[in-house]
Amino acid sequence: MAAQVLNQENDTGLAVPLMSQAEGNCGAAAAVTVADSGYGSGVDIAQAAEQEMNLLVQPAGDAAARAKRYHAHNFHYEAATDQVICPEGQALKFARPMRQKGQSVRIYRCEIDGCPVRASCTKDLRARRFVEIWPHTLAVQRMRARVRQPGAAAQLRRRGQVIERVFGQIKQHEGFRRWTVRGLEGVNAQWALICCAINLRALNRNWSPSRS
Repeated sequence: MAAQVLNQENDTGLAVPLMSQAEGNCGAAAAVTVADSGYGSGVDIAQAAEQEMNLLVQPAGDAAARAKRYHAHNFHYEAATDQVICPEGQALKFARPMRQKGQSVRIYRCEIDGCPVRASCTKDLRARRFVEIWPHTLAVQRMRARVRQPGAAAQLRRRGQVIERVFGQIKQHEGFRRWTVRGLEGVNAQWALICCAINLRALNRNWSPSRS
């Protein structure tokens, strides 16, 4: 539906461009686009929400958050009261603004004296815990709540069944494990031809008279 090869090290910022490309190629937007966590950065989730694109993805870093109770992802930002709630139910108050990566970030500070879990919550026992709230935080929190719903969880599981086997087919059955051309233009052309062959094979199976 959409394909592109880039020379950046990760998929951050690519969800919306690829969803737009797929919409242009198909003539309509997908009811929902299910992606792997490589497309689950706060930037991708917020951009999709702003453009009202129905992206379903596990937010990046959530696997680490599940293993660590006091991971920053487990601190919940409440916009209505402008405070952050820690895993123990305590409120962190706004401390100061700052700029990071060209974005306005709000810093919230724990004000609990003698917190009994401080040693587990922060490595710096001389300071209180600080949490950063980014412009995309609310969009990411909404996505976390969404992926916990049974229907969304089932869609995420099905994504692997639908697409991962295709990558395996390209590598194992087609024997394609490295580019044979140089330069992004040539690599993109080669990848487009491979995707075209896979799609034509799928269409042939579905359009075969024996299946009608």
